[in-house]
Amino acid sequence: MRHFGHFIALAALAAGSPVMAQRSTSAVVGDVESPVLLFSVRGKASAKPDVGTISGGVQSTSNNASEAMRMNNRKMASVIDTIRSAGVKSKDIQTSGISLRKHYEWENDKRVEKGFRASNSINVHIRNTEDLGKILQAIVDSGATNINGPNFSLEDDSKLVEEARAKAIKKAAALAQSYAKQTGFREAKLVSITEGYGSEAELLYNLAPAEAAADAAAGTVPVEVGEVAREVSITARYRLVK
Repeated sequence: MRHFGHFIALAALAAGSPVMAQRSTSAVVGDVESPVLLFSVRGKASAKPDVGTISGGVQSTSNNASEAMRMNNRKMASVIDTIRSAGVKSKDIQTSGISLRKHYEWENDKRVEKGFRASNSINVHIRNTEDLGKILQAIVDSGATNINGPNFSLEDDSKLVEEARAKAIKKAAALAQSYAKQTGFREAKLVSITEGYGSEAELLYNLAPAEAAADAAAGTVPVEVGEVAREVSITARYRLVK
C-alpha cells in the first residue's frame, strides 16, 4: 500500500503541474524506486519569410477552340514576359495547369453552349518579398485575371527548426528536473527522445505607414509578409534517480 500511494502522488503531481499550460503532456510510469517521466512538449521559432509564392492565370473564350487557345497563349506570353522583366528567373516560373473546354452560360433557365474557354495558370516564386506587391500589380496589369496567394516560406528553414528543437529540449529538461526536485529525487536522467515537426504562418509584419502610403501611391498591391514558424514536438523519457 505504501508503494501504491507513492505512485498515485506522482501521477497527481503530473496532472496538476504547469506542464499542460505549456501545451505539454506528461505521465509517470515504472516502479516507485526509479519511476520514468514521459513528456510531450513543443518548441516554436519564428522568422520573416524570404520567399513568396503566388499563382496567376489567364482565360480566353471564343466560338472556335483553336482561336480560344491562341488568344490565351498570347495573354500568358505577355504575363510571363512581365514577370521576367521584373527580375524573376525562369526557374521560378512554372506552369501549373492548361485547359480547353466548352463554355456554357445560363439563359432563361437553360444551359446554353457559348463556344470554348481556354485557361493557363502558373506558379511564381518571388525571392525578394519586398517586390511582391509590385510584381502582383504588374501581373494583373499585363492581363492576368486569376490570382491566388501569396504563400510564404523560407528557402532554408534548417536554422529555424534547430532553434525550435532546442527550445523543446530545454523545456523538457527543465520540467524533468522540476519533477525530480519536487518529488524528493536527486535528478532526472534522459532515457530517450522522439521528434516530429510542422510549420505555420503567423504574426503579421506590418508595413510602416510611410511604406504603405508609398505603395498605394505607386499603384502596387499592399502585401504584409508576416512570419513563418517551425514547431518541433518531442516526446522525452526521463528516469528519476535517488
